[in-house]
Amino acid sequence: MSLVIGTPREGAEVKRFAAINALIGHLMVYDERRFDYQLLALCTMRDALEHPLPCATDRIQHQRSMCSIPAAIALVEVAGQLIAQWDCEFSGESGGAPGSGGPLWKGKHGFCKERWQLWHKRLVELSIEDWLQQELRKDARKAAEVMLNLGQRVS
Repeated sequence: MSLVIGTPREGAEVKRFAAINALIGHLMVYDERRFDYQLLALCTMRDALEHPLPCATDRIQHQRSMCSIPAAIALVEVAGQLIAQWDCEFSGESGGAPGSGGPLWKGKHGFCKERWQLWHKRLVELSIEDWLQQELRKDARKAAEVMLNLGQRVS
């Protein structure tokens, strides 16, 4: 199994989504108050790292996760220092839970040290999955190292 992105168009869309998340990360680093995209960052990280892979039973979620992995890596590389420090919860005003987790996360509905640790663990796991493309494994390993270094500084 490869990255599940079969056509050049799909590959380009994945790259665009990662680039958008890198831009979002840069905007947050530049001016976190004006460009508050915490919930968007959380959704990207959740889709990428809080679902078991490969998950053939839910093809739509699997494709969403596979598209989000490069985007989550971009967020960590660009705005990881900010994200590692965030500690907040998102409550749904209409009864929803916008900060809730995927199947691998049952904790706080927002950012916290424990969720950061789960994401780090998942990136480490992805970095050794032989069914992922080598470049994506390498990027996941690099992002996991960034997270480890940032987590040690924040703790």
